[in-house]
Amino acid sequence: FEDALALPFTLEIETKVSLVEHTRGVTLLSDAMAGVINQLAQDGLTVNHQYVIAGALLHDVGKLLEYAKGEGGYEKSRIGRYLRHPITGVWLAMTVGLPVKVAHMVGSHSFEGDRTPRSPEAIIIHQADFTWFNALKREFK
Repeated sequence: FEDALALPFTLEIETKVSLVEHTRGVTLLSDAMAGVINQLAQDGLTVNHQYVIAGALLHDVGKLLEYAKGEGGYEKSRIGRYLRHPITGVWLAMTVGLPVKVAHMVGSHSFEGDRTPRSPEAIIIHQADFTWFNALKREFK
């Protein structure tokens, strides 16, 4: 359990943000975005707020299979060297019987979904995830 709490949310940039903290941030951002869309959107657009929350909470669940603790810290696992977390996340979601709409959000939240039509809920998860990630990159100093 403690190892899961220490799991980094990314191996791509230096950050102290854990996977749990990142997931919480993406969920809070997604919740706010869904609320605004449901309050202000026109033309019959509504998003399923419960699915948005589920998708945000689970968007990176595949990282539990993609990352492993090594001698020098966290690294790609044997599975992670072959399959990125959106793919293993879809597998996990479908295996436990979650709705395909939730699995779609998990699978399309990262660049793997760039060639897949995204539902409005999936767009929210994608944007929230990349907003959080890109803000942490601190490219503009």
